[in-house]
Amino acid sequence: MALINIQDYNIKIAYTHIENNPVLITLLPLSIISKAKELGFVYYDDFNKELKYKVAYRLFKDNNIVRINEEGVECLDHTKLPFTDRIDLQPLAEIDDDLLIDYFFRYNIEVKNILVTVFKNEYQISIKVPSIFMDTVFDDIETLETDIEQFIVVVYRRFISTANGSIPFMPWYGTNIKKYLHDLSVHQVEEMLQAEMDGLTYMLKNYFLINNILNYDFDATVKTEENSEYGTVEYKIIITINETRYTITIK
Repeated sequence: MALINIQDYNIKIAYTHIENNPVLITLLPLSIISKAKELGFVYYDDFNKELKYKVAYRLFKDNNIVRINEEGVECLDHTKLPFTDRIDLQPLAEIDDDLLIDYFFRYNIEVKNILVTVFKNEYQISIKVPSIFMDTVFDDIETLETDIEQFIVVVYRRFISTANGSIPFMPWYGTNIKKYLHDLSVHQVEEMLQAEMDGLTYMLKNYFLINNILNYDFDATVKTEENSEYGTVEYKIIITINETRYTITIK
């Protein structure tokens, strides 16, 4: 079986996840934990091969994907890995390190996020917001926005309405939601949109600090609403500004 092409993906480990997970605290070197504390997260792909294997093995074990069979042999349960097209318990000794790491990536991408799966560079891309997109009203680029709450909502609305790469000379600006909807599960689309919104919130708060606008607290939370009867999914971006809530719905 060929290894999955992981060039477009990474796994992001938040510092809050590390500090609340004894396994990660035990496995990760203090230098990596310190980096995660400073930045808020670290990337799995930045680990060396030995550490990648240790994390994959321990988290698979915690999720009962690696377990002991009736003969007392430690095995990988292929029924938990539908992409392998196997249903047996394979002795772990038969699986080389690279393949187990690959399985760990694929499980996070295709089955369930043990850790958060992201597109590579997505977090950095989503927070690069030029000031012109945060100074003008939604439908008139020549008029400055003076209503702070509307200004905040417009930042999120304009970003989510702009396809990534659609603006000349700013190929990094805008959402990749169309790619998410095509490539990822409902849960993973929500994770990716949340990562974009978190990046945008981070940049916008920095903008407010620089401009000494300190009386507004705000965040953006992505919620998924599925209608099984009609087979529809809606993603709602709930923007809370002080005590007022605004909602942007993506159908």
